[in-house]
Amino acid sequence: MANSCRKLIFNIYMGFYCSAILPKICICSQFSMSSIDLLNTDPGAFPVATSGEPFPWNKLRLPSMVVPLHYDLLVHPNLTSLDFVASEKIEVLVRDATQFIILHSKDLEIMNVILQSEEDLRYRKPGKRLNILHYPAHEQIALLVPEKLMADLRYSVAIDFQANLANGFEGFYKSTYRTHGGKTRIIAVTDFEPTGARMAFPCFDEPLFKAKFSIKIRRESGHVALSNMPKVLSLSETLGESSQVDPWSLYLFIYLFIYLFIYLFIHSFIYLYFLFSNFSRYLFFLSTYIFYNNPNPSRF
Repeated sequence: MANSCRKLIFNIYMGFYCSAILPKICICSQFSMSSIDLLNTDPGAFPVATSGEPFPWNKLRLPSMVVPLHYDLLVHPNLTSLDFVASEKIEVLVRDATQFIILHSKDLEIMNVILQSEEDLRYRKPGKRLNILHYPAHEQIALLVPEKLMADLRYSVAIDFQANLANGFEGFYKSTYRTHGGKTRIIAVTDFEPTGARMAFPCFDEPLFKAKFSIKIRRESGHVALSNMPKVLSLSETLGESSQVDPWSLYLFIYLFIYLFIYLFIHSFIYLYFLFSNFSRYLFFLSTYIFYNNPNPSRF
């Protein structure tokens, strides 16, 4: 009797479990369609962005339609106002045609996004300004492009943004230390593990999307920038009202360095050529001189 009761209870439990779980599996299966067609589906099936528009991606993990190749990041922290302004250019490769790019972003105020194709970069065209949708629940943003991005092509995404230095110990946050004289000073520190990079700049913040970085830090003359990678170049500039770095000083330095290198190389090559081409002639004259001035030619 006890065994039959247990079996009855077990059957009732399993029936309730299956009836509760199977509908959820069916609901989730409606999102297994291709991500390229997400914008053409029912808006009610997708999350709602902060602007009230449907957000075009409903998964926690980023789509693999677009992958980053290189980040060119410029950051200017302000240790007085405890915030920072920054800009970045992300070179991406489109694997599958799409009408949006999904990135991670948390507590960042994105001011402007410009998309340039390879043709735009080649002919110095201004590019297209993109609309931005925010979905804080997944810490994601969607960059909506006016025309579909074609597969197997590279694009450049330029983003201007700003934010406050975080209060915790993740992302780009503020901290303090004491000097030998007992003074308390403020520093700006980064900690990107495991998902803190999205608090410092919009990015593909998942291990699958590895890329190379070029990082520039604009700082006050009395501050020091430290990194776990070697410093390539340090330039001095006068800080004015503009918050952008003038690149012409860097271009001029590189041009002069290349010009000086080529100049020294060519002149060294010409000198060595004449030196070795006339070496045999000098040796012949020297041998003739020794021969005629030797009192005992048989010993020569």
